[in-house]
Amino acid sequence: MNIILGDIIIAVDEQQIENNEDLIDYLDSKKNVCDKVDIRFIRDNKEYGTTAVLQDIGM
Repeated sequence: MNIILGDIIIAVDEQQIENNEDLIDYLDSKKNVCDKVDIRFIRDNKEYGTTAVLQDIGM
């Protein structure tokens, strides 16, 4: 299942995510491009999970 606009990310690799800053801080400090991450998110009041591979966004 892919993450889409409107999904709320609640955890990455079992690290609780409460806001965008938590997500950015975790990824910047713990992860690298090409790392796999397990993501838990809420969509339509249901919890789902997926795995993603981090990519460079060229910033």
